[in-house]
Amino acid sequence: MMHVRLNKLILILLLILIITGATLIGTLEYWPGQAGVALSALPEKETEKPRYLYTVGDKGQGVLIQPSAIAVDDNGKIYITDAGAFNVKIYSSGGRFLKSFGKEGSGRDGFGYPYGIAALKNGDIMVADTINMNVRVFTKDGRYKKTVLDRKSRIKPGAMTGNNGRIYLADLAGNKIIVLDEQGKILQKIAPATMPLSYPQGMALDKTGRIWVADSGNFMVKAVSDKGEVQAVLREGDQGVPFTMVRGVAVDNLGRLAVTDVLARQVRFFSPDGVQLFTLDGAKTPEGAFIYPSMLYIDAGGKIYIADRGTGRVAVWGYRK
Repeated sequence: MMHVRLNKLILILLLILIITGATLIGTLEYWPGQAGVALSALPEKETEKPRYLYTVGDKGQGVLIQPSAIAVDDNGKIYITDAGAFNVKIYSSGGRFLKSFGKEGSGRDGFGYPYGIAALKNGDIMVADTINMNVRVFTKDGRYKKTVLDRKSRIKPGAMTGNNGRIYLADLAGNKIIVLDEQGKILQKIAPATMPLSYPQGMALDKTGRIWVADSGNFMVKAVSDKGEVQAVLREGDQGVPFTMVRGVAVDNLGRLAVTDVLARQVRFFSPDGVQLFTLDGAKTPEGAFIYPSMLYIDAGGKIYIADRGTGRVAVWGYRK
């Protein structure tokens, strides 16, 4: 009888260990090195400020050299173009490195300067290569599928964003926004006649369909309609402080606009009507510091990914439950 009870006790203890271990692994998957921290939530108030959560690409095989842009697919996988390593790196939803694809060079798997990236609805990944002047489609695991734009298009592809089955691509040479479908067919070219773009960078669409674009050469952010009309302009924030160099743009669930101000080492948040709400200051947050914040991305869960070419990593901010 004692032997039977002992076996039952051992079995119960094993079950407890298995359940506890599975829970811990799941937690670490989302928050590396921060067991017990809840998942990020969506912000509820316009003035709600995010906090630093964790870092992607700062250790092991997944170390980033010069992160350019970020995309997150429907399953939460994180894709980062690393211009310094001439490849694209893939991470789990919690920042664990999974694999990379690409190498320096040309051809199907070669990159000269991988920059813009977008996750497509069918699970594929679209990547813009600025130096090789092409846009290619890869599977979610990094296998080449096709080239949708090449040098013959005379488009110098830069930043990229996806929205409702359309891809918005910055043309650095033509100072235009190129609109493609997910098969890579060019649907439209947007170039404001008044207040033309100069070296356009990051883009994001708001709830009204306006395209917010970082007009880097003009040191401002513009809201452009699909007809090329400039409908709003942001030149400065609090106390009339102008932008130094704008790169990344993203819109969150509240319609707030986030803009990276590179030389100021800040990410500025604006209300939908253009009033500055607050800033994330890279110099004042040691654990999530950013020196040269470039592109940024806000996922469906509210997490904010900031690509920092100064530290060679991606800082993730968000709202803890």
